[in-house]
Amino acid sequence: MILAYVGLVIVLVFCSVIIFGAPYVPTRRRDISTAFDKLYKVGAQDTVLDIGSGDGLVLRAAARRGARAIGYEINTLSWF
Repeated sequence: MILAYVGLVIVLVFCSVIIFGAPYVPTRRRDISTAFDKLYKVGAQDTVLDIGSGDGLVLRAAARRGARAIGYEINTLSWF
């Protein structure tokens, strides 16, 4: 019986990811500044690949610094 409940939960989670996409967790602007200005200075010679780009805040920050910015997002609500 417990296996049936576990199976039901797995199916519900899988279906919700397909319907609603992955969860969105926003990136704080100060973390982006720290990452791109202090940890690794992003410039025109760099390409930033953002898997799960959400609202594109990281990509816009990279592009402002001259980097080539490429992002992928599966959550269709974030595209809009």
